[in-house]
Amino acid sequence: MEMTTAIEKLGINEKERIKEAILAKLTGQLQDTAQRKGEPFILRAEIDVEGLQALTWLRAQHPTSRGYWSDRENRFELAGTGAADVITGDSGFDYDQLMHKLHHRLATARGNPRYFGGLRFSINDRQDEAWRCFRAYRFILPRFEVVRQDGKTLFACNMLSN
Repeated sequence: MEMTTAIEKLGINEKERIKEAILAKLTGQLQDTAQRKGEPFILRAEIDVEGLQALTWLRAQHPTSRGYWSDRENRFELAGTGAADVITGDSGFDYDQLMHKLHHRLATARGNPRYFGGLRFSINDRQDEAWRCFRAYRFILPRFEVVRQDGKTLFACNMLSN
């Protein structure tokens, strides 16, 4: 059961209250799942933040890992930074096993996390040096996200249970 707070929507300038609410939600989830065994699973805390703009927020971030995606109609927007989880591997991988791992992580997650990433187009072709760190596939679960959908803008924090 996800711990809720009395805070339903916060303003963009209420940084300390946003931080406190995110921490309270994640702490509550960790306590609720302390007995859960097995592979690590995703914990996610979301706060509705009024006035937060995804691209403006993303431009202000400086970690090495950043991503952005929006649909063609601009009804959905996702900006992410940092890495709570990275699933990556080299050529010769088992596609079904990879998809099973991704689906399992998402199915057992708290909340609605999303990974950025994909597969290399041609596993056998020589790879340019600039792309070597991406290997055959790479999927990143952002540590922090701004998600705009259905008239709401959420700030989210993802982490693995371990």
